[in-house]
Amino acid sequence: MTINRFLYHGNLESAMKRILPILSLLLFVSCNTNLTTVCYRYRNKPICSLRIPQGYKEWIISSGETAREHRYCYEDSSFFFYISDYLYNPNTENIELLGDSIYNYRFQNKQLLESIYEQYGKEVLLKLPDTFELTGENSDSLCWRDILVGNISLGYVNVPINKKKYYDHCLDSYSIKAQGVVTKINRCQYKGYSFDNTFGVGCFPPELNQITLKLSQIDLAERILRDSLVNYIQVNNINNINVEKENLKKYNRQYLGYVNKNEEVVVLILFLKHKRLKDLSSRVFGFRDGVDWSIEVNIHSKKINNLKINRNS
Repeated sequence: MTINRFLYHGNLESAMKRILPILSLLLFVSCNTNLTTVCYRYRNKPICSLRIPQGYKEWIISSGETAREHRYCYEDSSFFFYISDYLYNPNTENIELLGDSIYNYRFQNKQLLESIYEQYGKEVLLKLPDTFELTGENSDSLCWRDILVGNISLGYVNVPINKKKYYDHCLDSYSIKAQGVVTKINRCQYKGYSFDNTFGVGCFPPELNQITLKLSQIDLAERILRDSLVNYIQVNNINNINVEKENLKKYNRQYLGYVNKNEEVVVLILFLKHKRLKDLSSRVFGFRDGVDWSIEVNIHSKKINNLKINRNS
């Protein structure tokens, strides 16, 4: 009644400016009440959640314990959300249309890159960041979007342009959750947290090869590091990092363990100088959000290798 009286007195444009934000808010609230949370699970633990519209049909593609893909399809299944840890995903063909360089960068072979880095002793090719996103339209002018977080891919395909903002809102709701046991390490010379084999989410070692480290293995890895670091830096001609033994105490740590192809235990140590110790227990950090440098310690061969440096730290 109030709206009708206002319109009758003539200022239609002013009225619409007042009404549209209210209608938008009501629509937004209405849409959110129709959302539900779906989870991608790894080893029966939820590591990724997403808020999406109700009324979907779920399709799960799996190759045993090595990889899984969840698809949440709507209406005639022409458009849907996905969560996947396969190398390729439903947006592969769309990404290929962006050109060979982008395609090869997005679907790079990480194990091959590591081998090349080891051969040359440095990073000779651009490596994907911890989070990487692509978006575009296909030949039918339908929208798609792909987000890579660690080794988890999330996205949507074949979305009409008038629904893009709504689907973007849903996709932006994703949450990567590390579920597991975190052990505090509090020694005189080193402090940090050790993450069990449910953490990592693709950041560094492959999850299927991850192990839960014993405290004795971490102590041994730190001993090997102190004994080997200076010589390693000299032999590999690394001159842009100041990590001599006397400086190691200044860094807080995060520890991850895994077994390599030779069945040897490797301890990955992440060094974070500018992060408070109490902030390091919630998740494994990457180079884009705090890691200064990292190194791998083989506690069987008693050798260190694969030193990685954050060029921006």
